[in-house]
Amino acid sequence: MTGGEAVAADTHRGGQARIGFSCSPDGITFVSDQNVGYPFHVTRPFYFERDPPGMASLYLQSVSGGLYAAEQVTLSITAGENASAHVTTQASTIVHECIEGHARQTVVLNARAHSLLEFLPDSTVLFPGAALDSSIEIMVDDNATVLCCDSFIAHDPQDVGRCFNELDSRLRVRSTRGDVLAFDRFVIDGPRFRDTAGVKAHGSLVLVRTGLDTELFTRLHENLLALEGCYGGVSELPSDAGLWIRVLGSDTSRLRSGLAQLWMSVRQHLFGQTPSPRPK
Repeated sequence: MTGGEAVAADTHRGGQARIGFSCSPDGITFVSDQNVGYPFHVTRPFYFERDPPGMASLYLQSVSGGLYAAEQVTLSITAGENASAHVTTQASTIVHECIEGHARQTVVLNARAHSLLEFLPDSTVLFPGAALDSSIEIMVDDNATVLCCDSFIAHDPQDVGRCFNELDSRLRVRSTRGDVLAFDRFVIDGPRFRDTAGVKAHGSLVLVRTGLDTELFTRLHENLLALEGCYGGVSELPSDAGLWIRVLGSDTSRLRSGLAQLWMSVRQHLFGQTPSPRPK
């Protein structure tokens, strides 16, 4: 694998989207590559105050109502050299009951030299009977920064004690040389998750960036201690690759609020400004 080569997402039957960001000569990031198929839909990019200079913010939408049994969707996002992009979703993604096989979702993030890529979607909502295989692949150049969130909640609309069937989650971070910098995987079934006292929501936030100082680690640890209704921890990635944060929440709103506070702390530390909340 060469230094400038992007990771290509596996071809799945089902919806695919490919989005690329580039930086213009005047420092403004724009969408330079867009191939979006059902069920994905994207907005035009927005530019918010208190973001890093030239950062483009893009909202992903789904027109299908969620993920269904045996459906396979793939999303690839690339931030080109010097580009700065924030990608989020309009709302949570629902995984419906899966009787005929797992739903599968693959996300591939590529960050080129001196780029900043934030991928902060709303939580995945696992309905009773849902079964999801989730894979996130992150590829970073040495001087790039990636902030990625992956979170899910267990939801029983009828409140009759039902839960999702299974979640198989994988998140891998690689350098452009092909070295594996971090790999996280867990498989959990609904009853085991439900029986964890007081926990309905789970979130991970990974910051991939070399050369981080201990001040950010300390700040995030203090943030976690101050979160109400949440329990979490922060740890350093191997080989000075960045930080990993895990958060368990008693409900959806507390997890969402906690992850937002952590994102704002990272931004404030790295860029000197607290970002504007994203309107949803």
